[in-house]
Amino acid sequence: MRNSVTQNLINDLIGNSEIKVETVYDKVTVVCCKLPNGFVITEASGAVDPANYDAALGREICMERITNKLWELEGYALSKKLANSTPIGTINKETIESESETIDFGNALKALKNGKKVARKGWNGKGIYIELQIPDKHSKMTQPYIYIVTTGLQTDNPAAPKGVVPWLASQTDMLAEDWQIIE
Repeated sequence: MRNSVTQNLINDLIGNSEIKVETVYDKVTVVCCKLPNGFVITEASGAVDPANYDAALGREICMERITNKLWELEGYALSKKLANSTPIGTINKETIESESETIDFGNALKALKNGKKVARKGWNGKGIYIELQIPDKHSKMTQPYIYIVTTGLQTDNPAAPKGVVPWLASQTDMLAEDWQIIE
């Protein structure tokens, strides 16, 4: 399911994490979970009386809390990503010109493969960019392809077409070093 945090994602995160379990003061279980990205979540569970302390139960309680925290963190990360994504046609001249770092075409391709939108500073008309489409099971296309979005085109030519169409790089585009990552 798109745009959702899944049980498989949470299971993979925990399965690929480093887990350390410690007993403190003979009645407290402390679990540290170092996620694959290096972020650490720590939880603790304890008994009032050391005679009632169960290390396995403490670990289970801590892991449940860590799992619940992961759901929250991953939900937040996905929500932030979706809120910051720019719908087709909303890239404007200011957005493109505000990005000062330029890259070559090879790095622009890497950015496309990482889900970014890219544009050239040297293109005639502002407010256009390219994106990579990865087909899914519902696509008519069977291989990835690049397309150009000109719905936000800003130009003096009122007859300039605006839309979304497949794109092929020219030699000038491939050799250019004025590519910018839009997002």
